[in-house]
Amino acid sequence: MNEQYLTLKDIFDACQEVELRVAKIYAKLALLLGSVDDRVERFWATMSTEEWQHHVLVDFGRNLCEQAFDINMQITDLPTSISIDRIRNGLAEHEHRLAEMNLTLNDAFKTAIEIESSEADQLFIYLTKKIKKAVQETGQTFLLGRLNRIAKEMQHHHKALVVATKRFCNDPDIVRSALSLTDDNR
Repeated sequence: MNEQYLTLKDIFDACQEVELRVAKIYAKLALLLGSVDDRVERFWATMSTEEWQHHVLVDFGRNLCEQAFDINMQITDLPTSISIDRIRNGLAEHEHRLAEMNLTLNDAFKTAIEIESSEADQLFIYLTKKIKKAVQETGQTFLLGRLNRIAKEMQHHHKALVVATKRFCNDPDIVRSALSLTDDNR
């Protein structure tokens, strides 16, 4: 993908793909590790559901942006730190690892932390800003409350991963990595 010539549609397509792939990864973790403990299965199933909700939100945001902007407009303000190809390649590595290895709970938490601290979240945040701008442009400001709740849910998503890592992971380095997800400096 030539990231110099991305359109808003390309960004939405990529973000929806990413959210769906992450939801599938977490669903697979629920299946693979559910026998460890019922709480572990519920945790991964909830993480998967939340990623699916992000996928649906991106679709909702696409509809708003189509009302406010030319969805085929070239994007010039995507931060250079975000590479869709890098995001896709990282997800492919995680998917390959899940298919290849005898996964431990620690491996699962390490994978989730890598995903949640990746550029994928930055891409989602970028689109959330575009969606807020579309809300303003279309005069549908009543939707701002919903978007703010979504931002808080994303923070909760990270905090839930931290709590679960502390509870179920026995590797202090992985726990420290998880704690970095809730650092205010992110």
